[in-house]
Amino acid sequence: MAAFVEHSFKGGFLLDETRLRKLKDVIESRETRVSGLKIRYRVSRGDSYSYETESVDDVVNEDNEDWRRITRLDLRIARPEPEDAGKPEDAGKPEDAGKADLSFRLSFSDKEGCELRIAAENRDRVFLLFSDLRDYIQHEVTITRTLDKDTSRFIGMLASLAILVLVMLTLLYTMDHVAPALLSDVLRNPDIGAKLNFLIQQRSRPLSPKAMVFIGVGFVLSMLAALGFATTVIPFIFPGNEFLFGKRKERFEKRQRLTSNLLWIVGVGLAVSTVAGLIVWRFTGSH
Repeated sequence: MAAFVEHSFKGGFLLDETRLRKLKDVIESRETRVSGLKIRYRVSRGDSYSYETESVDDVVNEDNEDWRRITRLDLRIARPEPEDAGKPEDAGKPEDAGKADLSFRLSFSDKEGCELRIAAENRDRVFLLFSDLRDYIQHEVTITRTLDKDTSRFIGMLASLAILVLVMLTLLYTMDHVAPALLSDVLRNPDIGAKLNFLIQQRSRPLSPKAMVFIGVGFVLSMLAALGFATTVIPFIFPGNEFLFGKRKERFEKRQRLTSNLLWIVGVGLAVSTVAGLIVWRFTGSH
């Protein structure tokens, strides 16, 4: 009984030489060494050039530069040529039946992600190959999280609202907040005129330069978030659908180190500023 399997993997893939060779070994151990069919690699690049090869070395040795980076890679199993199909007297033997009926394609695309399609007359042949590839791809290849444009824009809108609320609360706090020590002195002063002057000064007090800068930065960030800036930032921090061959691999490793350092610096700076703020608040609020 014939069987057909089609599966789209969730998450972004990171495909390097080690993972590609492992995929080759999985397919060969389950299929090509049994049927004699060969894996063909179809490479599509950013410069509109594409080619097919039976050598995995041709793929991993690509320069993979920005303007001619790999944008799609298809692994297919080709039917044997007539001269390789066996002797005429062997054709039609029961053990040869169904060897060339396999339809197999494993696709990696920087826009569509990873997809797998397998079809054959033998159900066991389909599901065994599918099971081996699915387990490896899910746990070793499609290991990054990706967000579509709608989700990224939704996150950007939420971030925009959060920034605007934070800016408004900061503005209100800056306008109405009075140092506890100064407020205590005014309340203890019996002179009504001094208290009225204090209220007038508080109402007419201009915003500090720091508050103005914070408000301006907050509005700029909120506008960027609303315009979909998250669709650029999130893939930079959590990259996916990457062909890590040649120069692309070197650039990816540099970007990962940069992102790690930035996140570490931001995290440590945020923690230090939070602790310092709590300490200042504790000592200023206790007087």
